[in-house]
Amino acid sequence: MHIDIKIALSALGVVCVAICFPLRSARAQFFSPTKLLSLCLVATLWCLAESAQGFVTDGSFETPSIAANTFAYNPGGSPWTFTGNSGLINTPSAFASPPAPAGMQVAFLQTDGNNPGNFGQFSQTVNLPITGNYTLSYLDAGRNIPPSFLGNVKYEIWLGASLISTNATTSGQPFTPQTVPFSATAGLHSLLFRIDPLQPVGDSTAFFDRVSIGVPEPASAALAFFGMAVAAGGAYRRCRWVRADWK
Repeated sequence: MHIDIKIALSALGVVCVAICFPLRSARAQFFSPTKLLSLCLVATLWCLAESAQGFVTDGSFETPSIAANTFAYNPGGSPWTFTGNSGLINTPSAFASPPAPAGMQVAFLQTDGNNPGNFGQFSQTVNLPITGNYTLSYLDAGRNIPPSFLGNVKYEIWLGASLISTNATTSGQPFTPQTVPFSATAGLHSLLFRIDPLQPVGDSTAFFDRVSIGVPEPASAALAFFGMAVAAGGAYRRCRWVRADWK
């Protein structure tokens, strides 16, 4: 599940309805400024918790499930789109991938000995709830079947039209944690992993697993809370006459 404008408006709507229509027996004292801010904080945290569940879908590359100890180029039925020399591995397979750190499968990017235009890439669309600073986390590893099938792969990570990271694996590298801080606007973005177009040709492969995007940094969450509080404060002022009529 991911957050979208409907979730945010639902949370704000609950806050505003609660402000305008408190329980009759407690209407005179139900909402102080402190209680109003507390309610906005709860709504903001709920929105961020909902959004945290859906930034990246199937970050451990378990869909579709392929046969044990096999691999598949450009499989369908995945939240990821694989093109060129890329796909899924149920470890170890003929690629001799290290064991999957999460689940049974990993993704791979492979070069092409003759055609750089066929270098691997995979991508999916992610939905970010607010404008702010995020952290992309993942694991990478390198193939090692010398002398011909190695793991020295330089790759890029793009968010939409922005290059947010360049990195490289080495032959025999075990799965290694990587983090990429980045800034983004709210909304839909394409998250793309691809081999650097300038990578030398040959037959080299990098493996990937446990891709995720962390919740916004505190400053971004604070901005969301501020917006919620301002909107709720306006509703509070407009609805005071409703409570006055109830007295």
